[in-house]
Amino acid sequence: MPLLLRLHSIQILITIISVHILNIALIDPRRFLSFMPSISNTSYVTYIKGTIPLLISVPHGGHLHPDSIPDRPAKNGTNTRNDLYTQEIGIDIAQMIAERWEGAVPYVVICRLRRKKVDVNREVSEARKDKEVLKAWEEYHSFLSDANREEVSVRALYRHSRYISRFLALLIYRKIDYPNAIHPPSLTQQYFHTWMSQGHGHPENLLELGYGLTAATLSLSNHDLDADPTIAMNSTISTLSHRHPHLAFSSLLRGPHSLAAHLELPSIPSPNFSSPTKNQTYFRGGYSVRRYGGKGRGIDAVQVEIPRALRWEKEERRKMVEDLVAGIGWMLGKYYGVDWMRGRGDDGWRSEKKVTKMKKGLKANL
Repeated sequence: MPLLLRLHSIQILITIISVHILNIALIDPRRFLSFMPSISNTSYVTYIKGTIPLLISVPHGGHLHPDSIPDRPAKNGTNTRNDLYTQEIGIDIAQMIAERWEGAVPYVVICRLRRKKVDVNREVSEARKDKEVLKAWEEYHSFLSDANREEVSVRALYRHSRYISRFLALLIYRKIDYPNAIHPPSLTQQYFHTWMSQGHGHPENLLELGYGLTAATLSLSNHDLDADPTIAMNSTISTLSHRHPHLAFSSLLRGPHSLAAHLELPSIPSPNFSSPTKNQTYFRGGYSVRRYGGKGRGIDAVQVEIPRALRWEKEERRKMVEDLVAGIGWMLGKYYGVDWMRGRGDDGWRSEKKVTKMKKGLKANL
């Protein structure tokens, strides 16, 4: 009989945000996730209880807009536009993982209200102006907190039968689009470099990874990043850095041991793009990544901002999801004790033959 392992949450929190409003009917996650073990719906939040320590959150992809809740005023830089395809991206990530590793279901938290009604990625002070808005905000963060604290019993998934008080949080946002940006039909690393060399280079097309560090900090050399311990301590992956003192912080941030190094999509910071250019906008991380990541919280958080070129077309979204799943799988195997090759056959996981069809990014881990 396989050993049941009770583990403190080792989770990946993925908050997915993009831009533009699309008049789509409310997406019922159960239509996509019929195999999920448990789905809870409150008035405004859907929570899918997973079987692995991976948490996907979607704060700005909801489609509910009840008249009983006043619209947020679009002034002073307040963004009230709904995020395009964010529910689809989040659910696709969850479904792809569950299909490739049968029984491996991520936790999912979806805010079902439109962004013009509530922004759950802000401080609670704005939400306190309306009781229903406050309820939605509290429900959303309550589910995130509950998943973070939960102890998960999983068969044949982890290498060590001990409590592990750490997890990774990937918060994925939309990247602001610019009118003059030219969007290529594909953004794999090979195509991207060819496309850039032909004079179409736009930094807006890079996947941005935010670790709570400013663009000025990222512009430092690897030597300077590693020489100042306060930089790692103030990042949202300080826990990861603390657990692996034998690895240079710059390597975890943008070197060979980083998430970016195991993505095919061009990203920043990464081995190929170490820091933003002088005129490139870069967002180091918002409320949620700061709330849940780093500074002794036991959570490693990365904010991922997706450019339009990767989320606008269905095929590009599929490629992006595949790439993120590969990177997530590598991170879980490398730093969080997940062993994807254990528990085949009798334990209900897919056969080794099917697993070998995984993306190249997972081959090292498999």
